[in-house]
Amino acid sequence: MTTPHRDVFEAMLERLEELGEVTGKAMFGGYGYWESGDMFALIHDGRLYFKADESSEPEYRRARSTQFSPPMPGGRAPMAMPYWTVPAGVLKDDRRFADWAATAIAVGHATSKKGKKAPAGKAPATDAPKKAAPKKAVAKKVAAKKVGAKSPAERAAKASSRSERPARTNRSDG
Repeated sequence: MTTPHRDVFEAMLERLEELGEVTGKAMFGGYGYWESGDMFALIHDGRLYFKADESSEPEYRRARSTQFSPPMPGGRAPMAMPYWTVPAGVLKDDRRFADWAATAIAVGHATSKKGKKAPAGKAPATDAPKKAAPKKAVAKKVAAKKVGAKSPAERAAKASSRSERPARTNRSDG
């Protein structure tokens, strides 16, 4: 099955790839775009939407963008998503397009439910808050690198050598 608006998807992907590790794929009758694994944009009915947050949303409202609110199954009310149409003036101006896309990428990273950080040197410069790495993950990495730490293979070999030894018994001479 061919998804409509493939030409729009490919044209936007080509423009967005210059901003980082951008990928895209068909999904739910439209397309999504990700940078380093975090979604930041989509195409629905031939329109490009960028992800916004409380700091960037007012700019979309001033530009009279519309919020992405896909219809829900079962006749439920549409659900407002944090994606907004990219204004025509932004689409026509390469510099503004890159700025708005960079902001959307930063929002995508900041709001990622995966909790991972953007690779060093890849995140655009914005005022968006950055997520801190979880402390437990850092502690585990540090513990694994301690001097004298055994690898899983070394621990398995040691365990099997223990099972081959004769069992110790307490004997009393007397």
